Amino acid sequence: MSLPSAQDTKIMIPLTNSLYVPGRLSNVESVLVDVGTGYYAEKSNEEANKYYENKIKFVGENAKKIQETVEQKQNSYRGLLEIMQYKLTQQQQQQQQQQKGQQAAKA
Repeated sequence: MSLPSAQDTKIMIPLTNSLYVPGRLSNVESVLVDVGTGYYAEKSNEEANKYYENKIKFVGENAKKIQETVEQKQNSYRGLLEIMQYKLTQQQQQQQQQQKGQQAAKA
């Protein structure tokens, strides 16, 4: 994929999250790809596109799995909450019955 018109194009190069310096494109046939943990690999434009397409697919699949897990955990939480509320209600009813029994015994 040749982009001869892109040669010597002015660009801003990020050095940090908030610091950019001016630069020029010198090689439009390959790019540096961030492969993680501060490592970069030089790849052709086609290889870089394929790498990032695969990465997007991988992240999307993982996001879907995480969403499913979150939904399962939320359902479990709701079920547990309902059980706790039911037991709390039963306990309160038992305490009320005991108090009534004690009041009836005093009378």
